[in-house]
Amino acid sequence: MTKKGFDFTAPTLITGSRGMLGMALVEERERRGCRMLLTPSRAELDLLNGRSVEDYFQPGHPVLPDA
Repeated sequence: MTKKGFDFTAPTLITGSRGMLGMALVEERERRGCRMLLTPSRAELDLLNGRSVEDYFQPGHPVLPDA
């Protein structure tokens, strides 16, 4: 399903989802019907650590479909 070009069935990554803006984004996406939200904590995805980012986006990662 798409609304205004946004694919609500595709996985959507929201970083900083525990902060004020991130929580608002999660709430809004859920309200609009997006059900596949990826909201990793900093422990799960540290954007300042290249290895953490590489590991998170590897095919087969538990939260991502196999590429």
